Amino acid sequence: MSTLARSSIEYVRAGNFRALAVTTVARSPILPDVPALGEILPGYEVSAWFGIGGPKRTPEEVIES
Repeated sequence: MSTLARSSIEYVRAGNFRALAVTTVARSPILPDVPALGEILPGYEVSAWFGIGGPKRTPEEVIES
């Protein structure tokens, strides 16, 4: 779960934010009353890929930290 989602959950639970949907295939166990976007838009699925890069010859101690 993203940091944004984690920081928003309490606002949703308190009624300060209205969650329209989660962008996962199934409903989130953390917000079970909020539909998954796939329920609203059949076939919808999103995934994310994260990577990090660095310059050639980056010291090993930097890579390992």
